[in-house]
Amino acid sequence: MKTAKTKNPTTRLSDGTCSIDPIIITLSVDTENIEQDNIEKYCHFGQHSEKLEEYTTDAKVGDFIIWRGVPTEKKDDIVNIKSIRYEKGTKIFKKKKLRGDGGNPKMVIGRVLKNTETDFKYKIRFNVIHKGAKQKVKFFIDPKIRVVD
Repeated sequence: MKTAKTKNPTTRLSDGTCSIDPIIITLSVDTENIEQDNIEKYCHFGQHSEKLEEYTTDAKVGDFIIWRGVPTEKKDDIVNIKSIRYEKGTKIFKKKKLRGDGGNPKMVIGRVLKNTETDFKYKIRFNVIHKGAKQKVKFFIDPKIRVVD
């Protein structure tokens, strides 16, 4: 299991608050080759051996988590994280569905409010803009979060 803890000195969030050392989950996507049936081959969170659905992030109550997408090859392409939606396990966020921030590219920000008895399983919905054209397909990946003390 890999953790997605990335150190940033301070991040200003859309609600005006600041978070020291948020957890940044970066979804890297090969925007030129991704299709609905090959997500596992052309997306990763930096992990080498885990399947995308087994990727687990450790967090603590009070942590802010930022999901962002980046292209692996074509730096002018865009990976928009559209939403994070609860699937199963302990609900750790205020809402069942967290929406993108409206930026370019879109990111999603959430604050962990509860401990988990089981892993929090969620679904990332994202889309890709390749060579200036938005692909008609919406992609989904369902990794996990484990809240630890």
